[in-house]
Amino acid sequence: MRWTRLVRVLVVAAALLLHTTVFAVAGSPVLGPEADDPGSGGGQAVLWTQTIEQASGTQNRTYASSYYQSQTQCDNDPDWDYIFVYNLNYQQNPDSLRYYSFDPAILVRLGAIEVKGFAFTWNECRLCVGDQTVFWIGGPDAFKAKVWLHQVY
Repeated sequence: MRWTRLVRVLVVAAALLLHTTVFAVAGSPVLGPEADDPGSGGGQAVLWTQTIEQASGTQNRTYASSYYQSQTQCDNDPDWDYIFVYNLNYQQNPDSLRYYSFDPAILVRLGAIEVKGFAFTWNECRLCVGDQTVFWIGGPDAFKAKVWLHQVY
């Protein structure tokens, strides 16, 4: 009975992935070099932007402290994307960052696409998440509570 439910969740997740854009494309530019981020004071240059991969782990585990929406920071689409802000010191090594969740349905949804990360300072990382994915997960507060960043070495 439990396997049947898991299979149903996976089928629904796969169908949603095929019919919606869930994340900003990782290779798309962050417009700028300046961006209109209300959370950073605005106008700051982007230090780095790259794909953040999925991997289990808890070293330096950090949940998002806040989020906001933008039409310009994640991609060139006119839709609104969510940007989740994670405050953590990752020793100026964005290659060491990974995201994870204990919710297997979220991992299936996020694992099928590339998650774009970027930063304005070396003490934070921001993840771009499409509004359809945030809605599917249960809203921005649910995403904050269920998805964390951590480091791998």
